[in-house]
Amino acid sequence: MIKNVINKADFAYWFSIIINFGSALIVIPVAYIYLKDEELALWFSLSLLVSISFFSDFGASQSLLRLNQFPRSGWNKIPSYGSQIEKKKNNQNLRNTDLEKKLVNTSFLEALQFNIFFVIVGLLICVYISDARIQLAITNEIFKFVCLIYLLNIPIQNLTIFFSHLIQSKDQVFDAKIIDMSIGAIRIIFQASTLIFINDFLLFCFAHLLGSIIGLFFYTFICIKNRYINFNLKNLLLGHNLNSYNQFKIRIGAMTFGSFLILNSGPIIISNYSDPKLVSAFFLSTKIFLVLKTICQVPILSVVPKFGNFRANNELNKLVYLFSKRSRLSISLFILSFISLLFFSKNISLFGLESDLIIPFNLLFIMGVIYLLELNHGNHAQLYLSKNHQPFLIPSIISGFLILLLSLPAANFYGILGLLIVQGFIQLSFNNWYPIYLNIKDLKTAKIF
Repeated sequence: MIKNVINKADFAYWFSIIINFGSALIVIPVAYIYLKDEELALWFSLSLLVSISFFSDFGASQSLLRLNQFPRSGWNKIPSYGSQIEKKKNNQNLRNTDLEKKLVNTSFLEALQFNIFFVIVGLLICVYISDARIQLAITNEIFKFVCLIYLLNIPIQNLTIFFSHLIQSKDQVFDAKIIDMSIGAIRIIFQASTLIFINDFLLFCFAHLLGSIIGLFFYTFICIKNRYINFNLKNLLLGHNLNSYNQFKIRIGAMTFGSFLILNSGPIIISNYSDPKLVSAFFLSTKIFLVLKTICQVPILSVVPKFGNFRANNELNKLVYLFSKRSRLSISLFILSFISLLFFSKNISLFGLESDLIIPFNLLFIMGVIYLLELNHGNHAQLYLSKNHQPFLIPSIISGFLILLLSLPAANFYGILGLLIVQGFIQLSFNNWYPIYLNIKDLKTAKIF
């Protein structure tokens, strides 16, 4: 039976998240000291482009992480999308290296292509927020230069994430997260040092890009050295006949884009507000919950390759046991963190901080409940995705666009409360319970709780 203790991969994953979200722990406090309100608001607004870099390969790395478990388990081919995984296609435990290479080549080429598209999406966001963010302290030239920096960061940081997923797909989560920690630490040092010793906004933004560039070079070197990928153009083009991969990847990518709209429609609307303090408070609050949600999802994310492995080998009892233990830990961590944050918000003046640093207590509570439900159904979605079936495409896209369309009028009438009401009720109407229902139906057990 599987051990349910926390392993070294969990700790590496946690430290990686903490360091890579270090802007919320280290850089943001420094930024509040050294940046002007207008500069701070622009920096927070352009964090939307940083968020885009996490999925701008349109699901290629996430699909590789899951589907690579089939060739690594000895399958002759990746099963057709949505087919029932009952047993392995051969009786050997040997890796199918040819299929694995084709899968890697296909996913990498897809990542390159879709990054170009999402740079254009990022450009549209820059145009949308330009009028509100160009103020006395931010000239038109500075705004364009900073936008260019973060637009370039989208493909560079995303390819770094892709190579990290490639290494994780080989069941080397610990190694990948140690590398992520190193890259995140370099980026934090660059950004914090630039503010403290130079106090230049442009160089501060460029420091983020420089950290991403160093990370990409580092990961590329490791993947080439270990022969995880072959950059020969002919070899890269060999993988385009993997129809089952393409079907799965498109659904993962569209779902991820829908998730971006669900979680970032509010920040997109707020980023066009002229009040820099309101923009900063809302972005900081959402960033804190995003960090908490991501940290608390580690017990699930760190074993995603194992989920795929158990599915590929039809070991469903082990799958249910592993998920149930990890899911309980995930939810417990978030609730404890949420309570601590609420206490902090009620006593923020005791820490010598301004009362409008984050949104008010009642709004913070509503936001926390929304993110708790997001965490729970996200955990269940990770479990169900190991089934080689992705039924969340249409719900995610519809929910994302509904939230985006309704957020603007809701914000005009009710402010931040309107944004939270729209997001919360649309998610509660379907997405918050649908993955849970699917897992109970598929695994024919409620032991997942």
